[in-house]
Amino acid sequence: MDVTRLLLQRPWRSLTAPLLQRIYAYRYDRRAPRLALARERVAACDRIKPDSRIARETEIMRVFWGCEPFHYWRYDLYRADKEMSDADLLSYIPEFFIYQLFLPLYEKPKYRAMMKDKFLTEDLFQERGIAQPRTLGYLRSGRLVAEGDGHGGIDRWVELAQSGEFRKIFVKPVAGSGGYGILVFRWNGEAFVSGDGDLLDETRLTAIAGTSDHILQAGLIQDSQLAGFYDNAVNTFRIATSNRDGQVRVVCAVLRMGCRGKEVDNTAQGGILLGVDSTTGDSTPWATTELCEPFSAHPDTGAVFDGSRLKAWSEAQEFAVDAARRLPEFTHLGWDIAVTKRGPVAVEANLGFGIDCFQVPLGGLKDDFRIGNPSDYWR
Repeated sequence: MDVTRLLLQRPWRSLTAPLLQRIYAYRYDRRAPRLALARERVAACDRIKPDSRIARETEIMRVFWGCEPFHYWRYDLYRADKEMSDADLLSYIPEFFIYQLFLPLYEKPKYRAMMKDKFLTEDLFQERGIAQPRTLGYLRSGRLVAEGDGHGGIDRWVELAQSGEFRKIFVKPVAGSGGYGILVFRWNGEAFVSGDGDLLDETRLTAIAGTSDHILQAGLIQDSQLAGFYDNAVNTFRIATSNRDGQVRVVCAVLRMGCRGKEVDNTAQGGILLGVDSTTGDSTPWATTELCEPFSAHPDTGAVFDGSRLKAWSEAQEFAVDAARRLPEFTHLGWDIAVTKRGPVAVEANLGFGIDCFQVPLGGLKDDFRIGNPSDYWR
């Protein structure tokens, strides 16, 4: 790439700092915890590129994308061992661009609530025939509404657990994200108990219901290969799909894994990410935290990441494409798909899926999202 020519050609430079971007940059620079942690990594790094090179690289990224290149620091691109071409540098998509310009261009606001409220999402999946975890009940308006129009409840769940149907119950806040607020109760042979020793009974359910609306779902029994990495949580494929002009495809994918004893696989809860080649199903030879900390083996189990084929990928991929096709209202979705002994299920689908959870293990994804000239989106 002719960098000099790129720096001189700025026909849309006047559009690179509109009020929205200024506000975003101000807030992100001061309030984003990931950027604050990135600054700490910069300060501790003993293999950093020369200042002149950092200045050059950040400038071409700023010019190309039209916004502050905070992602240069977010993805540790300042490190001396991050040798890459200008084209590879520019392939990393800034958060401002993806969330404020790209995704909103295709999003239909009137459908947003379907993916923001877990009650509505569950109804939508059921209506469209998209397999999902078994719902045991709801905590609505301060009380329990069990499955089967109330013919359920704790006694019924105990019967199902005794018969081997499931071993955990997940209590999820309807408006939750990032795994925050999820309560997990594990079957101990007699009752469902949390990690803190709290019994799941009428008193506990009433207390939870008094905080906000929740949905109760049965735990899943996952594919054996995926369980081999870490079996204390259901490890899910996070798959980004695109449905444009009736053409559905997988954009990119990672495998999310629980870590450090947690029973959820969210990266915000300490989970780690393993990159997946969406064409072959081969994994990357290392996993990473969302803060770019690499692992050649799972830190809890010692399971080695050797770039081998994930056998469950084919099922997960086909399921994601089929599910996305059943939801033509949405152009881009980030699916959390668990592969169980009974087949894949959609644990969740997200509109504003984290671009960083893909780019940290996979690298820049500009071409994968089929983004041409970024200036077109500013116009």
